[in-house]
Amino acid sequence: MLMDVINQNSIYYVRIKFHQPTLQKGIYINSYPFLRKGKVIMTEQVLFRMYVSDNHLLVFSNNIDTDKHNHLFCHLFICLEKSPEEKLNLEVNNTDIFCRGIILDGRTDHTFRSNNGYHALILVDHTSLLGRNLKRHYLSGKSPYFILPDSLTSLLAQQLLSIPDSELTPQAYQDVWHQILSLLGLAHCATHHAMTDRRIINILAHMKSSNEFQPSIKELAEKISLSSSRLSHIFSQQTDSTLKSYLLFKQLLKALSLIADGYSVTDAALDAGFDSPSHLSATCRRLMGIQPSIANQVSVFLKVSLFH
Repeated sequence: MLMDVINQNSIYYVRIKFHQPTLQKGIYINSYPFLRKGKVIMTEQVLFRMYVSDNHLLVFSNNIDTDKHNHLFCHLFICLEKSPEEKLNLEVNNTDIFCRGIILDGRTDHTFRSNNGYHALILVDHTSLLGRNLKRHYLSGKSPYFILPDSLTSLLAQQLLSIPDSELTPQAYQDVWHQILSLLGLAHCATHHAMTDRRIINILAHMKSSNEFQPSIKELAEKISLSSSRLSHIFSQQTDSTLKSYLLFKQLLKALSLIADGYSVTDAALDAGFDSPSHLSATCRRLMGIQPSIANQVSVFLKVSLFH
């Protein structure tokens, strides 16, 4: 814990900087409580924005640090600081890496230190078309990571920084996302998935409008008089994603959204259909490497669907 004294208008404040653990082996977010006569009068939270879609999660922050961990989703780390001297600081499989941008495969031990620098983290569903093509294009060799050229990283950073803090429409986000994937040579993964099978359209509409617990594949199949295996096959054809992974990801995003709205982790877990808060936490760590309680630090939380 660090302490310093601030003099504002002849009133002295004590500022305490400390680390709040939000993940056992994982993520820490710094906050700065301000005290007056021993009482907290204001808390200045670090910048933390989250945008979620059907196949990825984008996080902007200036202070996320992780201990060694691994999870299933692929990552893109992009430094957003203007100075080319500012670098990301990672340790991947016990190797120190300093760079401006990197793509990291899932199931890879890594740590990340932001050093108070502004950065973007993109977590990509490893089962999606984007996740598979990201691995094929950049991670087809033996190395579990690919360091992006500084010139490409700068272009990616420009696009990411063009996303406004507020009043962002889903269409505007999708336009930026398309540019990001084009720069990565993955424009074909940015095409919105226009559904042609009415049964899948109805299933997606049901899941979007229903406030019930997360349905099972069997329950969804019964609604349209199909077997579970047939529904899963059609869904994969229509979306380039497995129905099982899609349902789990949507369930997780629902829980994170509820937490961002002020729900407790326990209430969010149960409302989203998880068996318990520990089930939610384990799923979040396994897929993304973060603790769900991190969502209560979010200042912007936007959900954008690629399926329509």
